[in-house]
This record gives sequence, C-alpha cells and structure tokens, in this order.
Amino acid sequence: MTAQPHPALFNNTFPNQHQADLLVRPNVNEHFWGYEITPNEQLIGIAVLLRGLCGFLMVTLFAAAVGIWLVPAVSFIGDAEVAKSLATLAFLGLSFVFARMAARGSRVRVQIDTSAGEFREVVDGPTGKDIVLAKYGFDAVEDIHVVGPRGKGSIGQVQVTFKASGKVAHRIAVGDGGLLLLGPLRSRLASDCGLDCTGPTRRAVWNGPLAA
Repeated sequence: MTAQPHPALFNNTFPNQHQADLLVRPNVNEHFWGYEITPNEQLIGIAVLLRGLCGFLMVTLFAAAVGIWLVPAVSFIGDAEVAKSLATLAFLGLSFVFARMAARGSRVRVQIDTSAGEFREVVDGPTGKDIVLAKYGFDAVEDIHVVGPRGKGSIGQVQVTFKASGKVAHRIAVGDGGLLLLGPLRSRLASDCGLDCTGPTRRAVWNGPLAA
C-alpha cells in the first residue's frame, strides 16, 4: 500500500509576491495607427532624479525672483529698481526653463505604428504632446524575445533587438509583465514585423506582393 501525500501540502495559504506577479499583464493601449505599450514599473533612474532636481531649482529661483524685492535698495549700486528688475527677469527665465524640464516625462513609452511600419520611443512633453526620442523601422528588427528576471520573481520583459552597423546590436525593452502573459505580446510584435511568431525568431522577410 502506497501512502499518498496529504492535499494540504499543496495548498499555499500564504500567497507571496511571486504569485501576484504572475497576474501582471503588459500595459497595451490600442490606437487607430497601431498600439502603444507603457511599462508597468517605473525605475528610479537618473532621469527621474534630474526631474526632481529641476523642480527644486524651479521653486528656488522663483522664490529668489520674489525675494529680491525684499532686499534693501542700499545693497545695489546705481538704480536699485533697474537692478532688481533685471535680476527678477533672469530668475524667472531660468525658473521657466527648469519648469519645462521638470514637466517633461521620464517614463519611456513604445509606440508600434503599423501604418507607418515603425517603432517609436516617446515621453510626455511639458505641454502634453509626445516627444519622440528614437524611431526604428520594422525592417530593422533582428529579434524579438522574452527575457526573464536575473533573480527570483516572475516579471519579465519583451525586448526587441535591431540591426546595428557595429558588433553590438541595439536593444530596447518594449513591455513588461508576468512571464506567462508576455507570449501573446511577443507573438503580436513578431507578426507585425514579419517574423516567425510560432517558433524561434528569424530575420524579417520583406519581399513579395505585400512589400512596401
């Protein structure tokens, strides 16, 4: 007679973070020209720190532009009103420049324009309009694959590799999410770029009657 393991041994009554990660879907937004992929995770990088620094400098310069009028007139040589006005304009101008830099987004979104046949890396501009950082044609796609995390966890990325003139190919992260849920996104990208989406990826084929 063989003893069967107790069913309770297979019940995890304390779900951990890895199980929650399995349910994270890539953030895909549909548009009339294609679709856009926004990362789920925001990494604290140099761009985010620079935005915070620009915001701090903006507030400091604006306060200096106002506070300079509290300085006694005897502190200035010549006409105090003219000196204060010029200093105020300079501080306000620098404050405006830093305000535009602080308002610029740091989260890079990837737009897949199926009508134009290109990838676009964009960020939010200070006026709400997208700022295009880079463009890549579908014909430059070398490989599309899903990359898992270096350590423990179930969050991965879909990475697109583009052809490069040098030895090192250029690679961008298109979307992130649970490893089990990134397969359909990778297949869709491969299909749009003319790659084999059922097996290992291959080079794009751009010939025949449908070639642009």
